[in-house]
Amino acid sequence: MTKFSLIEILAIIGGGVMLGFQTLSGVMGHEVKFESLKLVNILDEKYFAWIDTVSFYGLERIAEFIVSMPLYILLFCFGGLLLMLSYLFGKK
Repeated sequence: MTKFSLIEILAIIGGGVMLGFQTLSGVMGHEVKFESLKLVNILDEKYFAWIDTVSFYGLERIAEFIVSMPLYILLFCFGGLLLMLSYLFGKK
């Protein structure tokens, strides 16, 4: 198992654990509500101020979408992307 494979497995497991804990915390209250954790919630918005200064509008929209995406989906996508890359370009 390579370091690349370990990173992709940890990303997918991390996404699953995060989804499980967020679901569990949403069920434990009086009301059943699910709040997803986002990068903007973890880091301060001043770290993402550069997104508004990007000159290419398409790139700005993509960066805004990634930053506002729930973190468990971001981890699943990152792990899946690494899994596909290791399948395509990995040692056979």
